[in-house]
Amino acid sequence: MFSSHLGDEPFTPQMNTRQQRKVLPAVSTSLALAAGIGLLETVALIVGSGTLMNIIGIPVDSPMRAPAEQFLTSRAYGAPPIIVALAAQGAFRGFLDTKTPLYAVGAGNLLNAILDALLIFPLGLGVSGAALATVTSEYLTAFILLWKLNNEVDLFSWNIVADGIIRYLKSGGLLIARIIAVLLTLTLSTSLAAREGPVQMAGYEICLQVWLTISLLNDALPLAGQALLASEYAKGNYKQARMVLYRVLQVGGVTGVALAASLFVGFGSLSLLFTDDPAVLDVARSGVWFVTISQPVNAIAFVADGLYYGVSDFAYAAYSTVLIHTPTLSCFIISPILSHYHVISYHIAQVCHSNRVESSLFQFFAGAVSSVFLLVAAPKFGLGGIWAGLTLFMSLRAIAGFWRLGSKGGPWEVILSESE
Repeated sequence: MFSSHLGDEPFTPQMNTRQQRKVLPAVSTSLALAAGIGLLETVALIVGSGTLMNIIGIPVDSPMRAPAEQFLTSRAYGAPPIIVALAAQGAFRGFLDTKTPLYAVGAGNLLNAILDALLIFPLGLGVSGAALATVTSEYLTAFILLWKLNNEVDLFSWNIVADGIIRYLKSGGLLIARIIAVLLTLTLSTSLAAREGPVQMAGYEICLQVWLTISLLNDALPLAGQALLASEYAKGNYKQARMVLYRVLQVGGVTGVALAASLFVGFGSLSLLFTDDPAVLDVARSGVWFVTISQPVNAIAFVADGLYYGVSDFAYAAYSTVLIHTPTLSCFIISPILSHYHVISYHIAQVCHSNRVESSLFQFFAGAVSSVFLLVAAPKFGLGGIWAGLTLFMSLRAIAGFWRLGSKGGPWEVILSESE
């Protein structure tokens, strides 16, 4: 019954719903931190857009400079919603709810596609229209996720504690380091492609977008595997955790092969969705072998990442990625101006072998291998060398994942032990 005492607040269905929602400081803290990081990223991208273009290697007089800087500045406004959406997706993953993020992201992507078709050419907004479409879709995705999450969790409880933020920054810092290493490698590979000229850059970008899009289809596997593995690991059910581990790796490998076969057959038709310029299409089709061959490798690498997160093995995920990519980044930076490849490769290898930290030895060796390869291939073979280098990066990431499992280090020791 509703309270009839004089002076008492009326009890409404809205108050009942609020009382039924969970108060989870972890969710409130992560969302607040995500919003703050997103705002900082927006400011950094807007203020530093010109500097970033210079770092990438696009000169002021290049026909690509103005559109690229315009797109980057406009896209910067989408940083807060996309980071908040990622934090919200993590919360749903913790609830073992993968449907809600799927619907939210699907709605956002659908809106993005519709707006792209309207804004870029019919309304003549060009790259600004593309940026506006993407930013709008990101806000829609974030809104849907927060709206649905608010039905489960009290998002505005203000129950945010400093200790929680410190813990997030500690574990999140490792993941940020890993993401930065990957993004820097992709950015610098794009920088090398941009130096080849507008036509080569356009063809490379088509390949890269197809490569990333198809590769990220495998993200469904690590997301599901991460949630299931985390649940069984937390319960101490290590036998079931092993079954999840093996099954996700098997499905990932099969999915990667299927995607590779589909992409090899349909890449020609798919590339026509981007342009009808014969010169650009010729460049794009020259990368089909690399895009196709890398798909099974990408699937395993992405699945391994999800498994790391499922058992909170953040340190290895971060260190392995950074150590693999660090020598590679050096190669990307110095390869256009260096000619004494073998001498420098020898010194890089010497530095790698001089490190005696056992847990990092393989990563340093992998980094040295990729360094030697890129020092020789990137300047000599152009886009082919860049694509071969990216394929090598993903291969080393996959190998690093198997190395961790095979060595039974960290939390994997108890999971992979046959005794319960």
